[in-house]
Amino acid sequence: MASSSSPASSSSPASSSSPASSPEEAALPCPNWIFSINSDIHVAKDRSWFGNDYLPFKSAYLDVISRSEEVVGIGAVNLPVKVSPTKSGPNSHGILRLEHVLHAPGALCNILGAPLAEDFNVTMADSPLKAGLITEISTGRSVAYLKPNPGVYCEVRLSGPPTGPAVGPSVIDPAARYCIEARWPVSERERYNGAVEYFSANLEQLVGIAITNPTALTPSETAWVRCFVAREVAGLTS
Repeated sequence: MASSSSPASSSSPASSSSPASSPEEAALPCPNWIFSINSDIHVAKDRSWFGNDYLPFKSAYLDVISRSEEVVGIGAVNLPVKVSPTKSGPNSHGILRLEHVLHAPGALCNILGAPLAEDFNVTMADSPLKAGLITEISTGRSVAYLKPNPGVYCEVRLSGPPTGPAVGPSVIDPAARYCIEARWPVSERERYNGAVEYFSANLEQLVGIAITNPTALTPSETAWVRCFVAREVAGLTS
């Protein structure tokens, strides 16, 4: 459906390198979800963060120095998070839903971009020893928080197992400085939106092709058809 772009580092650490991890730890998803107000899109490093609405889509975004980072898919992420630094027990957990998240396996870490501010207020702490808060604009309810951190980045506090998934070790070196940024070009957004419009408008015909002549569709196109059919069914049964 599209040509791929060259992979590059998604972030530019000013010093040091990421902490080493074992092969078993490396197989687990990256735990670091860093808030970046200068990013105009969300980014997830691992496929396991996505759900059933994941769509294969080859694209690219630009990092802080305009290097191209390969994107292989897009979808929503339901992020299991702690809702407040002062709560404990079952009520201390929640879900932060992120729409239109780019899947970039070569990214340094996961990125929460400025679109977060469309539905939530992000309040930075006035001290590196205090937590920042993410609250719903409509209700003022706390839905997540940013971990106290003496560094220069803001990281969302995830729920640990068994509420949240097992994750790998942090890829962020506390002694390093990072410029974490993701900008998705308008041309790529338009290409994605065009694909969504095409599949929405021609779904019945594409389903017929998938049934009668499945080899006429690429694996990515077949995945799109299945996803759009699932959305239609979910809409009818909701």
